[in-house]
Amino acid sequence: MDINFVFGSSEFLIERRVHELAEKSWGTAPTDTLSGNLGSSAEAYRKFIQLLREAVATPPLFGGRQVLWIRSLAFVEKAPAEENEKYVDEIFQLLARIRTVSVPCIISSQNVDRRLKYFKQLTKECIVHEIPKEDRVTVENFFHGEIRRRHLHMSHQLGELFLRKVGGHLRIMDTELEKLQLYDDGKTPIDADTIAYLTCRGLEENFFEPLEAFYERRAQKFCELVEYYFAIKGDVRTLIAAFQGRNRTLLQLKVMGIGSHTSLKQRLQKNIQLLRISPLDGVENRTNLSLYSQNPWYLLRIVKNTDAFTVDKLLSIQKTTVRIFEKIISQSEEQESIFLDEMLRELATP
Repeated sequence: MDINFVFGSSEFLIERRVHELAEKSWGTAPTDTLSGNLGSSAEAYRKFIQLLREAVATPPLFGGRQVLWIRSLAFVEKAPAEENEKYVDEIFQLLARIRTVSVPCIISSQNVDRRLKYFKQLTKECIVHEIPKEDRVTVENFFHGEIRRRHLHMSHQLGELFLRKVGGHLRIMDTELEKLQLYDDGKTPIDADTIAYLTCRGLEENFFEPLEAFYERRAQKFCELVEYYFAIKGDVRTLIAAFQGRNRTLLQLKVMGIGSHTSLKQRLQKNIQLLRISPLDGVENRTNLSLYSQNPWYLLRIVKNTDAFTVDKLLSIQKTTVRIFEKIISQSEEQESIFLDEMLRELATP
């Protein structure tokens, strides 16, 4: 079975293409994900090879289909150290074995170096999917394609208003269109008030990305986003408050037994359409202390995170945010390092 190789400069489009390939070809999202971000350590290469062997040898649970996703393969982005080239050769041998045992596999990398011999070798041995850059044409094509796919009723003028608010950030655009879709009843066009209230500006949405990365357990991305946040904001208190609010809501969902496997989405969409709930209704009463006051889109957005955390773990995260706040009172110049150290410790423990 052929291996698919997806590469480009847009992380969001790469991820989207990987999931589209998996769903279309094998009817499931990737079931096993390996990070190929190996650095220069020989130990990291050896561990990756071991994990790759285990992923190929281990059958999926409950008789489902196994789809392996290797993310950010380092040696096609930067030349490996000479002493690690033997490990790269061993990885290619394992990839050849994957093809013979018919394990579906997708490899993805961002910012590849086309000059590298390993990049050229991989493109010869795989089905190649090159992702376009996030330029103006790509953004507009993505937007109009999503409007059609989601059957959203939006005039050209309101489409321009939406694009001005979200900018050229495709991940934000996808999130905001998903939000608008919840309030589209299929009959009445989306109006300017709905877009003005519901749609975040690009910079506002970027503020929540550290939370998304943390609750999806993407430690490296979390570190990058926190560094970006401090470069813009420079004060951790707003970020702590955001984590505490998200955590309170997740605790309520968890205690009530609501997870991504439940029919929450269908129930919320049905209630919104039957009751004609406006996105502006009850704005002044919303609080993360009450699940019932929350925006339905927001609950749909975060409910997936309840499956990855226990109640005890969520309580531990809440205590950690309080501890961070207490520490920065006396060590304000160390805000970023204190926050990262404490939160990464939470991610590292089950």
